[in-house]
Amino acid sequence: MSFVDARHPVPADEGSDWLYRDPKKDRWLRVELLIVTDGAHRVKIQHLDRDMKSAAEWVPIGRCKVPWKLREDYFATEEAWARCRSHQPEDAAMTEAAQSIFLDIVPGDVAFPDTAMAGVLEIYDPELLAEMTGMPVEAFSEHPDAFVHHQLNAPWPTMLEVVKVLARRYPEKLLSRLSEHKREVDEREKERLEQGDPWYVDEAKDGNRFAGRIIGFQQRNDRAMRLIAGWVGHTDDGLAERHIALRDQHVELVLAVLPVFDQLRMLRTKKADALIAELRELIERPMP
Repeated sequence: MSFVDARHPVPADEGSDWLYRDPKKDRWLRVELLIVTDGAHRVKIQHLDRDMKSAAEWVPIGRCKVPWKLREDYFATEEAWARCRSHQPEDAAMTEAAQSIFLDIVPGDVAFPDTAMAGVLEIYDPELLAEMTGMPVEAFSEHPDAFVHHQLNAPWPTMLEVVKVLARRYPEKLLSRLSEHKREVDEREKERLEQGDPWYVDEAKDGNRFAGRIIGFQQRNDRAMRLIAGWVGHTDDGLAERHIALRDQHVELVLAVLPVFDQLRMLRTKKADALIAELRELIERPMP
């Protein structure tokens, strides 16, 4: 089977039979393209199904999906996507947590969750992702609903496994996000204690949709951060803060050591050169 995506007709397709989606009767029909112009949003078709009585009409171009001869491959492609998408995250917070981990850890040209289809992980470089996770390459495609089209597309169970592995292997890359979120929550609670509930709390109770969306966003973000903390294995609220403090101290130490290099070079001894090399190696190690 060959995977086939929907595409818009072009002038060269005039006179050919196409697969057409009839929105009124929610069914697929066979039509002939009569007029297709460059950049047009509508095309003229003639219906070929007997019950349509050869009717001709102008229709939105998006209703024409693929040439008629490719319809079976198109249907199979749509079915493959449907099976892959059928495994959904528990809620939007879990989707947000997974996307945050990929943003913080995995380069976009290696893998990324499809933002238009929650629960589908697009893997562009399986070998590099395997190197980053320590998982075998085969693990990304072993789910029966994973398939290759443009890239390897893995369903939510595989994505969740990858996310948890990444969180455990690279916790230091997520602690800054967790620390910043904790500061925001603490500030929000401090303001509430000092000034009372923010305006949107009462407004949401009165049916204000915008206020309700603010509360929903906060709740979703709070749950996403709790999920990340759980996947990292982060249970100490002060761990993230201590991590940031240690990183800042590392930067201060590097800045303090740099002027010493010039003094060591003036000694012109093997011991001084060896010490310079050792210090440089330590300084140039990437910070977590």
